[in-house]
Amino acid sequence: MRMDFIFLALCILCIVLIFSILSNNHQHIIRQKFRNIPEVKGYPFIGVAFEFMKLSEYGRVKRYSSFMEEFKEGIFMYQLGTKPFINIFKPEYLELIFPSTVNITKGISYDMLKPWLGNGLLTSTGKQWFHDRKLIGPTFHFSILDQFAVILSEKAEILTKCLEKKIKDNPGKAVDIFPFMINVTLDIICETAMGVDIHAQEVVNKYASAIHQVSTLISNRMIQPWYWIDWLYYLLPAGKQFKSMLDIVHGFTKKVISKKKIERQLQNAKLENGDDEFNIGKRKRKAFLDLLLDQNKKDYTPLTDNELRAQVDTFMFEGHDTTAVAITWTLFLLGNNLEHQEKVHEELEEIFGDSEVPASVKELSQLKYLERVIKETLRIFPSVPLIMRELVEDVKIDNYILMKGTSVILTILLAHRNPAVWPDPLKFDPDRFLPENSQNRNPYAYIPFSAGPRNCIGQRFALLEEKTVLTAILRKWRVKSVKTIDTIKYGGSLIMRPITTMDLIFSTLCTLCIVVIFAFLPKLHHYYVIRQKIKNLPAPDIGSVFKLMRLSDHGKELYIRFFHYFNCKKGIFVQYIGVTPYINIFKPEYLEVNKIYLLIENNILSLHLMRYFYNFVFTYISHFNIILDKQWFHDRKLIGPTFHFSILDQFAVIVFEKAEILTKCLQKEIEKDPGKAVNIFPFIINAALDIICETAMGVDIHAQEVVTKYTSAVHLLRKLNDNRTFRTSSLIMKRLLRPWHWIEWLFYSLPTGKQFKSALDILHGFTKEVINKRKIERQSQNGHMELENEDNEFNIGKRKRQAFLDLLLDQNAKSDTPLTDDELRAQVDTFMFEGHDTTAVAITWTLFLLGDNLEHQAKVHEELEEVFGASETSASIKELSKLKYLDRVIKETLRIFPSVPLISRKLTEDVKIDNYILPKGIMVVLAILLTHRNPMVWPDPLKFDPDRFLPENSQNRNPYAYIPFSAGPRNCIGQKFAQLEEKIVLTAILRKWRVKSVKSIDMIKYGGSLILRPSEDVLLHFTPKK
Repeated sequence: MRMDFIFLALCILCIVLIFSILSNNHQHIIRQKFRNIPEVKGYPFIGVAFEFMKLSEYGRVKRYSSFMEEFKEGIFMYQLGTKPFINIFKPEYLELIFPSTVNITKGISYDMLKPWLGNGLLTSTGKQWFHDRKLIGPTFHFSILDQFAVILSEKAEILTKCLEKKIKDNPGKAVDIFPFMINVTLDIICETAMGVDIHAQEVVNKYASAIHQVSTLISNRMIQPWYWIDWLYYLLPAGKQFKSMLDIVHGFTKKVISKKKIERQLQNAKLENGDDEFNIGKRKRKAFLDLLLDQNKKDYTPLTDNELRAQVDTFMFEGHDTTAVAITWTLFLLGNNLEHQEKVHEELEEIFGDSEVPASVKELSQLKYLERVIKETLRIFPSVPLIMRELVEDVKIDNYILMKGTSVILTILLAHRNPAVWPDPLKFDPDRFLPENSQNRNPYAYIPFSAGPRNCIGQRFALLEEKTVLTAILRKWRVKSVKTIDTIKYGGSLIMRPITTMDLIFSTLCTLCIVVIFAFLPKLHHYYVIRQKIKNLPAPDIGSVFKLMRLSDHGKELYIRFFHYFNCKKGIFVQYIGVTPYINIFKPEYLEVNKIYLLIENNILSLHLMRYFYNFVFTYISHFNIILDKQWFHDRKLIGPTFHFSILDQFAVIVFEKAEILTKCLQKEIEKDPGKAVNIFPFIINAALDIICETAMGVDIHAQEVVTKYTSAVHLLRKLNDNRTFRTSSLIMKRLLRPWHWIEWLFYSLPTGKQFKSALDILHGFTKEVINKRKIERQSQNGHMELENEDNEFNIGKRKRQAFLDLLLDQNAKSDTPLTDDELRAQVDTFMFEGHDTTAVAITWTLFLLGDNLEHQAKVHEELEEVFGASETSASIKELSKLKYLDRVIKETLRIFPSVPLISRKLTEDVKIDNYILPKGIMVVLAILLTHRNPMVWPDPLKFDPDRFLPENSQNRNPYAYIPFSAGPRNCIGQKFAQLEEKIVLTAILRKWRVKSVKSIDMIKYGGSLILRPSEDVLLHFTPKK
């Protein structure tokens, strides 16, 4: 007897070994075929099973999600036991499997569902699946959903009463909503699937408990390969418990089917049975089972009782937990994203008003925003995180061949969180599903209900159920999640369930209003609202305002560059100074959006900080480039004719004269120490100041030759208390970054403020004096009266050429609403400000870049030689117009170093940019510097290449990719004058010398918020051409 037992044991062991060897050989062959597919490393014989077992459910989800970053190709393989599993999440790859009518066989994991679900619609394959799908399809017709809707509303009403009781019993405490959702969906599915009211929300019964335990046991079995052996599993405690629970579930389903069939046979006769715990047969509404029996009766090959049970159990499984978790996750995410919840409440208010009547199907269909909320929830938390297929024919995916017999996991979770498809994938943004945002998206990027022939047959029912339950809750309460998406834990291979409690705080609208009123001061609340509206905008972690304060000008420029590269693909980001948000935009398509360049109300930088520069006189700052509304249009129209082409010719004479003086000053400096590099910036600044004073005001201040009160005042604004070089724009930036300096009386009580005000008084006084004398001169009949004044330092009125001021006074005399003296001063000072430093830095940067790129300088010299030859006479405008290569050089310089690196606007109405809504009142910074250096538009952006502006290289470029003079109606009115001035000065210098820069573009330091100036000396070596 003992020998017989030993022999039998040895035989069994041999059979197991032979089977294992054959199985391993088969799997080895398959693995050889897949050796080019990226693989998750595991242990021999068990693969990753041991690693997954050690992890918690949430740990397994996190580990699985990490594969997405590790295998960006969208395909990878791992082994559980000796079996390889190919995982796919790239939409283009999913598209090769989901639509197939051949590869519809579910994978090995689904075999573990068969003890419960038999060969139901979820687990069957081949001809049987096609037969059953065709038979069951009509039971989910639209008209039948209306009938189910009544049951949904009844159960949702019970849910709200249960929640109300819980909230009342524990006032102020958070409620774990998941058990409530599990019970309501079980209530719904039992009555809609089987016509049975089990009162799951009110009492505990064996069937409800058994359903929960069966789901949990199957999930645990899937990740432990030794549990896959049926006879071993059922010997273990888990298997015994599973079988015990299955007996309860199957017994209940069989009982319902049997009674339902008897009921039908008795032609609507009512059965009375004392132990009929669930009141079967007492309801007149048809359930899924009734409809299935109707269809079965018509079929040539009707389903057996066991097959009917399998279909009902399948519907119970697929329509219970999946919907419960979807509703739970939706409430959780709305409780975490209150701005989106507010939009849902607005939509509910619009549809239902004060009505308390349950929602109709028609009303639910109008809830478009709630629909997008549900879709976005199912993207982040798909109820079924993965689907498996066993291939019945080979599939080619790019360079990979997936053989027949391969187990393929179609990973919905990774597809839905793929950052290559869904930017910032864990961000909750229902507007991802707006039609305009979805039209170019691969349809297989979003598959919460599977796809292809095996898609979920009950998806319309599920969406109707979710909408009904969510509407019932949200019409009564607002919810606030206790945990965030970063702290909540979840897991599950069959269903994406929460592992921790899903605690929500419920509050009515009245309660919320009281909290808001007493919790926030009005101003803080304003900024809170603004921040909520722009919450979805990228916001790099730049640190506090104090961090920016400590940076040098060049440091700030590098900081801006960091923003640029961090967000170069997005083209938009938000930064905060104090509590004030500034939206920065530099993508050309965004700059081109309607009304960004049309909006004429400037932001706080112009309206508040610029008034510091203009002595804080509101009538001063309300003009020209910093004026508002209708007045700006009036003034622009008035000033426009003063920049006519014919007038530029007259201004050109002045520019030639000043350029000639510049070359003499440079010659003198070079002769002091031949061979020594010259810092050109002060020379260019003085030349530009000379030019702008005479062209703007008709005043020759001799800035390049002597020091006057006016030039001293201008240069005073470039001094700090420690006598280091200072820029007016830097002062404004420093004030912006020091909120306490925004207080006028405090700033002007400080040494820097006093010095600043003293310089401004001189500048404003000079401008007023010029205007007054010019007006007197005009009144004295053609200006023949000679003004005698021993303090007339600048020979005001002695020149016969007309300046900008003269032209402005001419236009003003013709206007129906002429400008006042202060308004005239504002226009002249504005032209002085905009036409001085901007042109000076443009000329300086052009010489610097030519000195750093000698091959391009050689081309400029060739062009100058071709146009001027050996002539030393001043260039004419006609000759200047022939300098096409120099034109391109100036354009490329203004691309790399735009004189004005940013422009700001305060939006006077909402603006939509892609998925972003920029609200009215927000400060928008149009970042020209970032636009001009955007590598997405300008490859190798810091490379100096004038040929970027050849016609053939520019024709397909967005016109808003290059905007050195702004764009739209508020473009620079003096850009033609600026270009003429730059050409004249550059030509005057380059016809005499070749230049060589001491530093390269990588070494030179620069900065500034208003003007992009060098932060150090710009040293050039000058070599005479002859």
